[in-house]
Amino acid sequence: MILLSLMMLSLGIAMEKHGTPRKSERHNVWPVVLAVCVELTLLYWGGFFSVHN
Repeated sequence: MILLSLMMLSLGIAMEKHGTPRKSERHNVWPVVLAVCVELTLLYWGGFFSVHN
């Protein structure tokens, strides 16, 4: 749950900063969305979300 909360927080911060200027370009949310999707996919494939009795 902590890991998922941190991912959602990261997405929220990226969405908030999306489009604001940086030194050489603007903030972009899409790389963060892609990174979170890849990480969630790897966790799913690794069995992180499976429930064991």
